Amino acid sequence: ADVFSAEFAADADTYAWANVLPRANDTALLGWHFEKEVSWSKMDLRYWLNPTVFAEGSPGRAAAIGFVKARYNNGIKRLNSAWGCRAASFDALSDCVSPAAHRWQCQRSGDTGWPPGVDSAQLTSDSEAFILVFAKKYFDVVTQAIRRYDTNHLLFGMRGGCFGSHSMLSLFSSYIDV
Repeated sequence: ADVFSAEFAADADTYAWANVLPRANDTALLGWHFEKEVSWSKMDLRYWLNPTVFAEGSPGRAAAIGFVKARYNNGIKRLNSAWGCRAASFDALSDCVSPAAHRWQCQRSGDTGWPPGVDSAQLTSDSEAFILVFAKKYFDVVTQAIRRYDTNHLLFGMRGGCFGSHSMLSLFSSYIDV
C-alpha cells in the first residue's frame, strides 16, 4: 500500500471507524496493535522506485524521488556519482536501482540485492534513511486514525516484526504507549 496516498489515509480511517469506534468505550479492551510483522528493510528505495509497484506520479514514488532530490540537493550528477548510476534524471532512477532485468519485488536473500555496479553502501544508507521517512508517515496516519475514534485505550504498536535499527525503534517508540 502507498502510505503517502490519500487512499491509504482514507482506508485507515475507514478501518478505524468500523473496528476501533465500536470498541472505544470497551472496558475489557486494553489497547490496539497497528499491524503485524512489517518487513521494514524490504521497503527500501528499490521498492518505492520500482515502476511495477508504484507508477510514475504515484504519491509514494514522488515521496522517494523528492527525498533523494533533497538529499542530493537536486543534483543528479551528485547522486549518480554517489550511487554509481547513470540516471538521466531523478525520474529515471528506476533504471539504476530497479532495472527490468533486476526488478526487485520484496524477495531477496544472500547478497545486498542491489543491481551490479551500484554502490550498495551509499544506496543502502540512503534507503535506510528513507525507510524512516516512510515509517514516520505510516505511524502518523495509523495513530491519527485510531486516536480519531478512541482516546481511551493504549497503543501497543506492532506485533512482531523487525525494526532493523535503533533509529527505527526510537521512531516507533514515540508513537506507542507500551
